[in-house]
Amino acid sequence: MFNLDIRFFSFINQMLSNPFFDAVMPFITDISNWRIVIAAVWIGFFIKGIFEIRKNNDWRLCRMLVLCLITVLLTDQINNRLIKVIFKRPRPFETLSTVHLLINAGGFSFPSSHAANFFGQAVLVFRHYRKAGWIMIILALIICFSRVYTGVHYPSDVLGGALVGAGIGYTVAFLKDRTIIFLKRGKNE
Repeated sequence: MFNLDIRFFSFINQMLSNPFFDAVMPFITDISNWRIVIAAVWIGFFIKGIFEIRKNNDWRLCRMLVLCLITVLLTDQINNRLIKVIFKRPRPFETLSTVHLLINAGGFSFPSSHAANFFGQAVLVFRHYRKAGWIMIILALIICFSRVYTGVHYPSDVLGGALVGAGIGYTVAFLKDRTIIFLKRGKNE
């Protein structure tokens, strides 16, 4: 299994290497490059949510934003403070000599926190708003690809992170749904 992981890593990191990706992928993978865009999207969603509350007493969008924050907190903490510490997998550039390394990264490799955070939110958004969810899933896949291309994760790292994130995102959405059902049942009794 590990040999297959190394082969996929080498294919993405070295065989697909080209000047365009060498310029674009480090930019994509660095979340600090996206802070203004992310802040603008969050502010836009928050304002839209406020209008929906005032117009229709519809709290779905604001509830989803709060759940996204909870999901990111959970995926990040579970991934970094529990799973990575258990597996302690070195990053590809620490164990392979032929890595086309484009960025610096520290800590352990498995699972990818970028993948966990983005897939956690993508699954949560998908459960509430399908079109926006598909956009989030595509964005998460691009982020995952960039992590392998830049040489800081094996494919199994991003797959593991995606599964952790998706599981947490689904669990948060499931618990939200069950809580709403419980609260509605309590009002009707």
